[in-house]
Amino acid sequence: MSFRSRSSMRLITAGICLAGLLLFVSSSLSGQQSAVIEVAPTITISTGSPNAIFGPGFGVQLQGIVPFGETPLAGLGGIDYTHALLDGGAGSVSMVRLGGGVLYDLLGVGPLTLGLLARAGMYVAAAAGSPPLMNPYAGSGLRVALGIGNALEIALQPSYDVEFARRNNEITAFYSGVTTALSVALAPAQLSTGTRRPRIDIQPPQFDRVFPVIYRYYDREPFGTVTIRNDESQTIRNVRVEFTVPQYMPAPQLVAEIEQMAAREERQIPISALFSSNVLEITQADSLQSQIIVSYEVGAASLTASRSATLRVEDRNTISWDDDRKAAAFITTRDPSILRLSRNVTSATRGLVGSAVNERFRNAMALFYVLDAAGIRYQIDPDSSYAELSVSSGALDYVQFPVQTLDYRAGDCDDLTVLYSALLEAVGIPSALITTPGHIYTAFSLEMSESEARKTFSNPDDLIFVDGVAWVPVETTLIQGGFIQAWSVGAQQWRDADSRGVASFYKVAEAQQVFEPTWFGSGSQEVRLPDVDQIAVAYQDGMSRFVQREITPLVADIERRLAGSRSPRLVNRLGTIYARYGLLEDAEAAFREAAASNHVPALINLGNVSYVRRDLQQAAAYYLRAERLSPDNPQVLVGLARTQFELEQYDEARENFELAQILDPASTEAFAHINGGNSEAARASNAQKRDLMPWAE
Repeated sequence: MSFRSRSSMRLITAGICLAGLLLFVSSSLSGQQSAVIEVAPTITISTGSPNAIFGPGFGVQLQGIVPFGETPLAGLGGIDYTHALLDGGAGSVSMVRLGGGVLYDLLGVGPLTLGLLARAGMYVAAAAGSPPLMNPYAGSGLRVALGIGNALEIALQPSYDVEFARRNNEITAFYSGVTTALSVALAPAQLSTGTRRPRIDIQPPQFDRVFPVIYRYYDREPFGTVTIRNDESQTIRNVRVEFTVPQYMPAPQLVAEIEQMAAREERQIPISALFSSNVLEITQADSLQSQIIVSYEVGAASLTASRSATLRVEDRNTISWDDDRKAAAFITTRDPSILRLSRNVTSATRGLVGSAVNERFRNAMALFYVLDAAGIRYQIDPDSSYAELSVSSGALDYVQFPVQTLDYRAGDCDDLTVLYSALLEAVGIPSALITTPGHIYTAFSLEMSESEARKTFSNPDDLIFVDGVAWVPVETTLIQGGFIQAWSVGAQQWRDADSRGVASFYKVAEAQQVFEPTWFGSGSQEVRLPDVDQIAVAYQDGMSRFVQREITPLVADIERRLAGSRSPRLVNRLGTIYARYGLLEDAEAAFREAAASNHVPALINLGNVSYVRRDLQQAAAYYLRAERLSPDNPQVLVGLARTQFELEQYDEARENFELAQILDPASTEAFAHINGGNSEAARASNAQKRDLMPWAE
């Protein structure tokens, strides 16, 4: 057929160019969801017309199909030509149609797929002796396709189309009919990849906020979910779901492996991630691009699909208080500045005020005075207050790392708690987080039994007993009030909250098993450290006031009772009070008086005094004297075993220790290292336990 209208020829040419351009651009954008181009001969059966009786029509169709990402929808664009005969040999009509539409895949069974289509556009119709006619058309139909190999398919496409015309100011059908196209379709991009379009639906993932300070936590605990659905017509196998944030993960994380999924089956997958430490470089909240990758096998094909999503990551100092244990992640014990400061302080104050209570108590007191000497002050951040934000689990709080608080010289209760706990843990003193409504502060372990603590302290109600061990609560915001006031207030707050059932106690070591400490340290950064000599002066004054506060009422009570009769038992009890607070000269005088009557506990305690003074031969002499009077006394045997261990008499030490274990296992628990003989571990443990002295009552 030849067209008499140049406009008709231009329309045909434009249609071919448009269809080709649509195919090229869409195929480039769709990745693995490749476009398809198909050519088909067509046959049309007319369903009637108001102006003429049409016979069958024949033609050809060129069509491009472009999928819309991972959805079952695709776009259509193309041009087709139909030569329709008129009944009775009256001639023929030629029509060229240019249009576009959508294709929706209903289902697939193996290589066979079934879809619905709808399209619309413009047509040009011409007959001999008549001017060309240009008007819109519309149609709908089915498309049944059978895949052959990776890039080819054969498709049968029946459709019903109507070409419209305007006559007498009314829109009527110029031509309508059922067209059947049998096409050969080609997916050019698949010729090189050897794969076909995956049919797996990855729904938009749901993420919680991500906090860099607990980035290691997310490797074990999920922070989001994604739902995937198998849209293949058959069961898929070996499904692998991976998650990645390329900028902050060294490699994609495998979050699920599924042996098989039935057609239309859905699975909700928890999302976890092994972030790299550079996530701690985020100093301002950011939205990061993440990707979910799903690979699977179906039939003989191995397919992969992916979906991008936005992940909200807060800055490194931000946390939410849905779990108070998260504060433990900020306690960076191994920070070089924290290690240097805490160890310098404990070295400088060692031996300044005797051996009151035990070494942990003395070191903890000295480290508290670091806060004041460093010029740190309690300061509530009006935009980030634990008191307000902790009552809402979704609220975000700003928490400083220890080195930041040292540098800024100010912080609220959570900042000061984190700093003091880091100083304690750096010298091996177990610490804990205490939380009450709107507040958080610190406690440290004496590693002293409840029974021993009740004998040592004048007011044991100021202690917290957890699993039979005594802990000292310290209100870390009372920096300028001194250690004794901070302890007293911390104890009162605990008692009040505990009586109402609203106090919580978290050991830092246990909390860090869940929320590991991050590596955010001072490194080469110059941090201003306080004057150690100033700390030592404050520590000496605080310890002297503490000893006087504790010892005065206890000594007065014993002296009152001794006024009637100076029994060896009471005199020895007076000596233990002095001894527990490091007043060894006063203690020794009392023990000598009681030992004059061969009071065995007094002899044991004289051995203990000599042991503390490192006069080991004299200590052994006192223990042996006590052993002759009481050979099966476990305290005598333990004291003798400890002394023999120090004298490197390991066999004798082990023999006495094992006998003590039989007589009283509880009395030997703290000194189990003696059975280690001259091993390096045993000697190291012994050095740590030298300050632990069970004074005999």
